[in-house]
Amino acid sequence: MLSAGQWGALFNIVVMLGLPLGVFLALCLRPSWRYYLPSYLFGALTFLAFQVLLRLPLLQLLNTNPGFILFQRTRPIFYFLFLGLSAGLFEELGRYIVMRLLMKKHHALPDGIAFGIGHGGLEAMLIGINSVYLLVTGLGLLGLGFAEVSMAGVERLLTLCFHMGASVMVMQAVVQKKPLWLAFAILLHTAVDTGIGILQYAGVSAWIIEGYIAIFSVSMLLYTIALWRMWKSMYAISPPAPPSGSPTP
Repeated sequence: MLSAGQWGALFNIVVMLGLPLGVFLALCLRPSWRYYLPSYLFGALTFLAFQVLLRLPLLQLLNTNPGFILFQRTRPIFYFLFLGLSAGLFEELGRYIVMRLLMKKHHALPDGIAFGIGHGGLEAMLIGINSVYLLVTGLGLLGLGFAEVSMAGVERLLTLCFHMGASVMVMQAVVQKKPLWLAFAILLHTAVDTGIGILQYAGVSAWIIEGYIAIFSVSMLLYTIALWRMWKSMYAISPPAPPSGSPTP
């Protein structure tokens, strides 16, 4: 029989692995959704290229520099701001570059949503591998309840909502040729990541940190839903293959 902690790890696996893979399979198998599969894949590749292969190795390189290590220890608030800004620049500029150069036939609102799920989904899957290990071995779960363990899955759900909204926002910057949307996405991403770092440094409750993330993520979700309703009002039936450059509200 599974312990409460193992049930939490199972929940995390469903969220971090099952949800992204489920969306991928749905895009592959449902003909009316298959058009948006490239956007999902581009989102995942953007995270892999700009975060995993570029930003993280550069941060690791900086962490070998004595001056940077001193900066971390003596200026923690500015250090967290640096981390947040670097995440915002790499990920949001990455979205913009890929959408503008490689997705010229995929600029409809559902493309932005699929892109965000692919982007956040790959991040969740990479983190979710640890939950599989915890579930199988039980190590690190002793004495932990469902709520404590499943918090990681809840955070990934919130992060996924944020990535969807940010991707739609950057898509607007591309389609409408308004860089202000890109700047706003970078600003929001910076605020989220910087705030998380500062709150963790201050030693506040993990639930407060989750609440902080939820403020941004729920706002982004409501923003995406509002745009979706506007987009649906433009198309009585969602076209399986919208024309290139179809307007995003």
